[in-house]
Amino acid sequence: MQKYDPMIEPDRHWWEALDDDERISVVTEHHQEAGIQLPDEYTHGLLHVVVENQIAMGEETPVEAVLCRLVD
Repeated sequence: MQKYDPMIEPDRHWWEALDDDERISVVTEHHQEAGIQLPDEYTHGLLHVVVENQIAMGEETPVEAVLCRLVD
């Protein structure tokens, strides 16, 4: 199974094959393995999933372009 890393765009086919609960789970697992302490892991993971889902939509939303601009 592929691992989630917020610094690397997930494979879209893998990401789309997961349901939202599975997506939240892989995001939360990443944070736990990285030793990142969060006051609310579920909500934080949910926010990652919302953004990743919008990025996966491609040009339907401006999210991917905005993220690239912010990262640069």
